[in-house]
Amino acid sequence: DGQPVTAPFSFDSVVGMVRTIGAPTSMRLNQLNYSLTAWSDGGAATHTIATPTVNTSYTATYKAKGKR
Repeated sequence: DGQPVTAPFSFDSVVGMVRTIGAPTSMRLNQLNYSLTAWSDGGAATHTIATPTVNTSYTATYKAKGKR
């Protein structure tokens, strides 16, 4: 609802309600730089979702820069 949250995070919603989810395109953790490679639903770094009828997880995947 327009407020940043720290993952993992869950929320209750009404089916069909549109929300925007997003993740930073890059971050630094334990002296390594990471870049966002994908969301589990194929969406962009920031995108909208409509609340589905079943419990659903959305996962942002990161890869260490310079790693294969």
